[in-house]
Amino acid sequence: MIAGCDGGTTGAWLRPSRVRRTIVCMARSPDSFQRRRPDTQVMFAVRYEDGRTAYIRVDPETARHGNLVVMDVARERQEAGELPEGTITSVKQVR
Repeated sequence: MIAGCDGGTTGAWLRPSRVRRTIVCMARSPDSFQRRRPDTQVMFAVRYEDGRTAYIRVDPETARHGNLVVMDVARERQEAGELPEGTITSVKQVR
């Protein structure tokens, strides 16, 4: 049993065996703690002439082709309205 604030013990519902059983049941539950799949996208910072920064994610294949290709993707996304207007000066991979 676990000691309470007054030096006594609390109810039997905190006994280690019951806690252990609860944890085992939670671990065996089919829908518990589903892990997120890792992000396969590569993040780039898009720098603007006025000092602003926006972020985009591209697939790894596009990232492998270099910053100039990613700059083209950033301009396309800007035309589509996904990125703010302004003069893009550079792109740089951030993670």
